[in-house]
Amino acid sequence: MVEIFVIPDWPNFLLQLINTAIMFAIVCKFAWKPMKAMKEKRQQIALAGITEANDKKAAADKMLKEADAYIGKSRTEGREIIETSKSMAESLRKKILSDAHEKADRAMKQAEEEIRLSEKKAVAVLKQDAAKLAVESASRLIRREIDPSLHKELFKDFLVKVGEEFE
Repeated sequence: MVEIFVIPDWPNFLLQLINTAIMFAIVCKFAWKPMKAMKEKRQQIALAGITEANDKKAAADKMLKEADAYIGKSRTEGREIIETSKSMAESLRKKILSDAHEKADRAMKQAEEEIRLSEKKAVAVLKQDAAKLAVESASRLIRREIDPSLHKELFKDFLVKVGEEFE
């Protein structure tokens, strides 16, 4: 086997090393500082965006809690309004029913009173008619001779007439 020895070219190697050092110095002088500043600026922008997003998130969370509290308050007020309306409706229903019962009771009492008065009037009329018939029968008896058979007949007529009046 053949061995190959590479002999370094020292002058070329030194020139390339010097060239690399000069390029590194130029890049550090002109490009590194602006790139570092741009990197820091972007980092600050990103941090500002994150901070702003966190602030907006906190504000949104606060608004969400306020909205939830408002909704809860609205629901509570709504329930209270509904309960108040139900109780008012129930009391109104009871009042209407009691008024209706009172009115019906008054109407019943008035009707009973009217019936009682009508009965009294009817009884009074019947009594008057019975008295008239009795007086009429008595006057007929006085005008005629009193005969027992005639007396029985008149009495039967009187009873028939009184019976017809009461029917």
